[in-house]
Amino acid sequence: MIKVLIVDDEEGQRSGLIRHVDWNAYEMVVTGEAESARQALELAADNPPDLMISDIRMPGVDGLELCRSMRELNHELRIIMVSGYEKFEYAKTAIDIGIDAYLVKPIDFSQLAEVLDQVKHSFFSHLQKQEEDSQLREKLREFLPFARQNFLHELIYGHAGTEEDIRKRSRYLQMFEMEVSHAVLIVNRDSSERLPSASEENRELEHLKIRKIAQHALGDILEEVHTSRGDTILIVRCPVQSSPNRILEQRLERFHPEVENELGCKINIGIGPAVESLQEIVDSFRLAQRAIHQRLLIGSGQIIYWHDIGEKKIWPGSGVEIERSVKDILKSLQQGDGGSIDETFRLIIRKLIESDSLTETETGCICMELVSSAIRIIGEMGESLRQDFNSEKELWKRLLRCNGTLQMLQETKKILIQFCDQIAERKNSRHRSIIQIALEYIGEHYSEDISLQDAAEKVYLSPSYLGTLLRAELKQSFTEYLTRLRIEKAKELLKDPQFKLYEISEHVGYQNPAYFSNIFKRYTGLSPKDFRNS
Repeated sequence: MIKVLIVDDEEGQRSGLIRHVDWNAYEMVVTGEAESARQALELAADNPPDLMISDIRMPGVDGLELCRSMRELNHELRIIMVSGYEKFEYAKTAIDIGIDAYLVKPIDFSQLAEVLDQVKHSFFSHLQKQEEDSQLREKLREFLPFARQNFLHELIYGHAGTEEDIRKRSRYLQMFEMEVSHAVLIVNRDSSERLPSASEENRELEHLKIRKIAQHALGDILEEVHTSRGDTILIVRCPVQSSPNRILEQRLERFHPEVENELGCKINIGIGPAVESLQEIVDSFRLAQRAIHQRLLIGSGQIIYWHDIGEKKIWPGSGVEIERSVKDILKSLQQGDGGSIDETFRLIIRKLIESDSLTETETGCICMELVSSAIRIIGEMGESLRQDFNSEKELWKRLLRCNGTLQMLQETKKILIQFCDQIAERKNSRHRSIIQIALEYIGEHYSEDISLQDAAEKVYLSPSYLGTLLRAELKQSFTEYLTRLRIEKAKELLKDPQFKLYEISEHVGYQNPAYFSNIFKRYTGLSPKDFRNS
């Protein structure tokens, strides 16, 4: 019920107003009456009203001053002012301070009824909106952690858009201190101690433990925490001015042993450089990954900074060409193109033989990056490692057993082509399924005015992509396939003399019989009439 407070220095006016209004009809109840502003404020303090009906002229503090004081207590209070003086000044002041209605004595109860009805609808509409807003805020609160984690994933892997886009989303999601630099840390459980049968629940528990220790040990420099494929990824505030890593180094001295002690195993931490823009976080992440890869060469339980391996040391001499080749290999892998991978590896091996620029350790770093990226690509596709790969640990062992640079590159190529075959098989299987659905759709609707767009919508692909798949599978375009299908259907119908030519034309999707005849002759060498006669 809407609680009503009536304020008037004349008792007869108050009692008359209470008696002559059917308050229940407006879902209202009079919870108090006062003869002065002071008494009204006392009553409101004990039992706040939703609506106040007050006279303007009262001894002491008048109704307008009372209205200001009540509004300070409750900004949502509805107020109806009543006055025996029909003066513009009163009405103007009442409007200025946000009065809901201004009535003149003697009160016209039909006019009051309209006002009360408006107040009722306004009050409950406001309540409903508050409830909807509250539910929406609650849903947003539930959704926010997922939105933040999704944003972090896109940011870390370089899919979050431009710097402006990233900053807008950061502000909306209330993430990141904008005017500081950030660095990425990857916390990785040593693979030699990872249990193959570790459940998803146990891994999640490990992530939570690492998160809790990070919040405690890293303190105010910890910005965000994300998990990805078994790694815990920390984004920290890391100033780039003087001694950029000193604070971080001190806190990691505490963080690293605490995590190892809590999890009961060796932990590796790869640390990327501090970057000034949020868009460059992906670069810090990639160098942190590169640092993590070094654990296979320098041992377990290490904290490895990106500058310990050295950007120049990894890509010396012909480094630009090699880095471009690595990108080409990963692109070919995503496409399932094993032939391109083989060709690019031949180029890398030839370059290495010509320049003799990379050491075995440096080559190992490149190979590990390629295999690690391949595992990530498989994971992002929702695939798991095939049985013949055994485990990620076995892949690393295959590399570490190699003797010399060339053997390591050849083994890496072999591993990547195996991955490539898995991806190609999955894509081909999926493509064949998609093509089959599209062809079934065309077969059911060939008599209609259908387009490549219609078929693409059926399989939830873009028209250009579906067109490419159809051309690769059928060796002909969508239009050519549809036309040939219609011609074959027309041939069958032409064998039955009961069908007229214009009926056959319409049945196979051509509303213009003359156009149908031209198309039919172009594909068969005969007109529909000659074909029937033959």
